[in-house]
Amino acid sequence: MLYRMAAATGDIAAFDKAEAWMRLIQEVAPKPPGPLPEQFDRRDGGPVSCLDLAWSAAAFLEAAAARDLACQAMAGSR
Repeated sequence: MLYRMAAATGDIAAFDKAEAWMRLIQEVAPKPPGPLPEQFDRRDGGPVSCLDLAWSAAAFLEAAAARDLACQAMAGSR
C-alpha cells in the first residue's frame, strides 16, 4: 500500500516507510532464502506459525512489484 501511495503521489515519506518494512522482512526472513513464515516472533525474529504459505509469498511479490513501480514513478524526485 505504501509503495502504491508513493507511486501515485510522489510521497517520499511513504516510500521510505515501505523501504523500512522491506528491510525488516529481509532481516527476519529465513537464511538462506526460503519460504516466508506466516508470522515472526517480535523478540527474536524467529518464524512463528505456518511456513510456506502461498499468501506470504504472494504478498511479498506484490510488494516487490509495487516497489518497482514506485521507483520508476519517483525516479526524478530522489
